[in-house]
Amino acid sequence: MSRPRHYRYCWDTSVFLGWLNRESSAPQADIEAVLNEVYAKRSTLILSVVTYTEVLSAKHSKRQRDAWDGFFEAVQRASSRCDLPNSPKG
Repeated sequence: MSRPRHYRYCWDTSVFLGWLNRESSAPQADIEAVLNEVYAKRSTLILSVVTYTEVLSAKHSKRQRDAWDGFFEAVQRASSRCDLPNSPKG
């Protein structure tokens, strides 16, 4: 019997802000479905440090900040180096 697939999703700033702001133009049901998969550890959500920084630099209500903070408290975090060992140094 095969193991269930573990999916990886990558969100940019607009998806996180759509979720936090409960924007009607954002696919809220799809966003919640992915978040539920991530919370259940059946999927991984990948975001860049740029996305993280852009979301944090936006002005948020207490509810939005609590949702953002709650997300990061609920999920396992990992970081990866993205520099290339043979890249030219300036």
